[in-house]
Amino acid sequence: LIELGRLQKMRVGNLQTKRAITDVRDLVQALVLLSDKGHWGEAYNISGNKVYTIAEIIPLIEEVIGRGVEIETDPKLLRPTDEPIIYGDSSRLKAHTGWEQQYDLRTTITDMVDYLRTKIL
Repeated sequence: LIELGRLQKMRVGNLQTKRAITDVRDLVQALVLLSDKGHWGEAYNISGNKVYTIAEIIPLIEEVIGRGVEIETDPKLLRPTDEPIIYGDSSRLKAHTGWEQQYDLRTTITDMVDYLRTKIL
């Protein structure tokens, strides 16, 4: 929408929250491996290897779309109970299934933008 000129600003909440981002393709692969190799009754975390602040993600988006994005903090998007950091320990998943994250954040963003370009543009 920014590329089409339909959206002038990206509305955001807290830019300092930290999240482990996992591509859905990696999530699906983990679930497939768990269905075959997971141990019954065990709990598994599926989590990205790296934690990013939301502020770190915006420059990646700008780079992929080839233009800067004006950021506007929207008070309605600020959550008083927002966890400062959310990530998981995937070591049990890796040990039991051999799963490894295949898609880094840049690849995920690039693929998402490419997909949206074919659907919207």
